[in-house]
Amino acid sequence: RRPDQKLAGLRAGGLHARTLEVLDQRGIADRFLSEGQVSPAVGFHMIRLDISDFPTRHNYLLALRQNHIERILAD
Repeated sequence: RRPDQKLAGLRAGGLHARTLEVLDQRGIADRFLSEGQVSPAVGFHMIRLDISDFPTRHNYLLALRQNHIERILAD
């Protein structure tokens, strides 16, 4: 646990489909979607992976920095 709750550096750059599904089940996914940028593909070792055909309502990566994610969760 960080003593002052301030983020030192970045550790997360976005949210994956399964995380968005869980947030959606809790009724708070829209809070994140309104601030992030949707990307239908993810990168892995210089390879672009298209996830737009995944069988989920959230078939994309949501680009959103960790400090924004933490702020939304805290609200």
